[in-house]
Amino acid sequence: MIDIYSVIEDIRFKTSLLESLEWDEDLLETFLIYFDNEMRSGSNIERLLNEIKDNFNEHVLKVVIELFKEEASEIDNYLSIDKGEH
Repeated sequence: MIDIYSVIEDIRFKTSLLESLEWDEDLLETFLIYFDNEMRSGSNIERLLNEIKDNFNEHVLKVVIELFKEEASEIDNYLSIDKGEH
């Protein structure tokens, strides 16, 4: 599961999110609380992505999709190493 607090420590994602929210730090905090709650509750990813697009904007959606892709890549790498593929 994505740990939103480690994500926000990643300056690249924090900057991307802030930029996508037009540098509104209050809105960033609102988004992070929302996103963290949704991830912890096991929210349906398709519904979550649609809500992000509808309630925030498409730029935030793109940042989140990139985050998911990176997380999936890390999991794939881990599983490949675990199976002795690397």
